[in-house]
Amino acid sequence: MYKIRCILLVLFIAAIVVISAPAGATAADNLLSFGFGGGSSFDSKGAVGFAEFERVMSDRIGLAFRAGVLDYEYDDGWYHEEGDGPGVEASVRFYLLDDAPKSLYVGGGLGIWATSWDYVDYNYVPAYRGSGDSVSVEVHAAIGAHFNINDKVIITPAFQLGSFVSSDSELGPYILAGVSVGFHL
Repeated sequence: MYKIRCILLVLFIAAIVVISAPAGATAADNLLSFGFGGGSSFDSKGAVGFAEFERVMSDRIGLAFRAGVLDYEYDDGWYHEEGDGPGVEASVRFYLLDDAPKSLYVGGGLGIWATSWDYVDYNYVPAYRGSGDSVSVEVHAAIGAHFNINDKVIITPAFQLGSFVSSDSELGPYILAGVSVGFHL
């Protein structure tokens, strides 16, 4: 129940920010995107699918809100863990060419992810098996670029470097490469 409350709280805060009307932005400046990404860290690999809404606040700044599903695997040879679960993220993007949301951006943000996982610990004889649930706070930095296909469609390749900083699972630092298809609203 705690996980659900955390996710609902973040979604509620994100909805308040999205609904507020920014000065200087029009509805056509906002984007709705759908994408996927994959990545790895030292002993793990994972994939994420997501939907994202970006609200343009000015020519240089956008706020992005993402909901997604994570699937990951960790294995260091002695401990194996597989997990998945939903999460939400909020990010600030700074557009380097004063052309939001149609150019190169850098940014960062944080998220909350609720994962369920199963593990096998081979440090014990016989191996110890179990499962767990955790709510993790995630922080990240990102770089990406929006490429207009036409007046309505945008393709966005992006890279994200981050870390899960408060997790009972083996989630930790990661690098993610992803792509999304977006639509001007």
